[in-house]
Amino acid sequence: MTSDASLSSASHDGAADYSSGLSDAAGQRAREPARSAACGGEAVHGDWRLSGTDIAAADYVEQAREFIERSRAYLADDQLHQASEKGWGAAAHMAKAVALTQGWDYETHADFSVVLNNAYRRLGDERIRLLRSVANDLHGNFYRRKRFLDADIIGRDLENVNELVDALTPLAAPG
Repeated sequence: MTSDASLSSASHDGAADYSSGLSDAAGQRAREPARSAACGGEAVHGDWRLSGTDIAAADYVEQAREFIERSRAYLADDQLHQASEKGWGAAAHMAKAVALTQGWDYETHADFSVVLNNAYRRLGDERIRLLRSVANDLHGNFYRRKRFLDADIIGRDLENVNELVDALTPLAAPG
């Protein structure tokens, strides 16, 4: 079991600066203050200067939110397998964002639960522990025949995943 002390001792020393391998112009843009996507900019985090790790985390957060929206569209079209997988994908991408910003490993499917358990311990938010299983259930729907899938339950599960994404947001913010 991981203690809070070991969670807080995670280091970003080994984090890669993804902008260093870019052309001079592209690298400069990656290091410039990010602008709101609503203003036509390239990033989603206001005017923060983002490191390579922060850019990657922001990408995962953006993808998680996009997957939530797509899951709702699939649900409305009665594409229950796709809706479920997009819900799972939203949770998994948000967990990747958290793992990056917190310096935790996320290399395998099993790391999803480890990251969410660490997030639960860090934030003390019981919802994270409980909603972890909802995301896993959505992923499990991929292996079920459609006749055994329930659109109402999947819709509720997707809203729970949205709640999970929101609960994890403080740990995914650039530090």
